[in-house]
Amino acid sequence: MLIDFLQGTPNASQIVLKRQPWYSHETPSESLDDDLIHGPFRGEFNAAKYYFTPICSLYRMEHVRFDYWKWYQDHYPHEPIWQNTNPNEAFLGKVLIEGFGLQSLHVKNREGKNLIAHIGEFTTGRRLLPHEPGYETFAKYDPEQRYYSATGKPYPQEVL
Repeated sequence: MLIDFLQGTPNASQIVLKRQPWYSHETPSESLDDDLIHGPFRGEFNAAKYYFTPICSLYRMEHVRFDYWKWYQDHYPHEPIWQNTNPNEAFLGKVLIEGFGLQSLHVKNREGKNLIAHIGEFTTGRRLLPHEPGYETFAKYDPEQRYYSATGKPYPQEVL
C-alpha cells in the first residue's frame, strides 16, 4: 500500500515513515487539512526542501541509479567543488527538488500519528565537508566526539 502511495504521488521523491520529533526543527505528527490521504495513511510534504533520507523510507529505483554527480556537472559547471562532494541527504535532496520538483512525503497513520519511533542516542564521525550542502549545520561538531543525536550536546565519554 505504501508503494502504491509513492507511485500515485508523482511529486514525491520518497515516502518517509513519520516519527516523533527528534531534532529541534521537527514538529509533532498531526492531521493537517492539506494531508494527502491514501487508504490507512496520511502524507505531508516535508517543509525542509533539501531533504532526502535512506532511513525508514521508500524511494523509486530511478533515484538510486540516477547520476547525481553528472547532474551537478551539467547544472553547476562553474562550481567544481561539487565534483568532490560525498552523497548525503542535502546533496540528493537538492538535485531532486531543483531538477525534478520532488520532495519527501512524510507518512503518518490515518489519525495523523507516528508510524515509527526514533531510537538513536548518539552520533559521531565526519558529517559533511566544508563545500557540501548543509555543512553550516554540522560545522560545529568535532568528528572525534560523540554527541546526543537529538540535542547535539556532547555525549559523556564515561558513559561509553
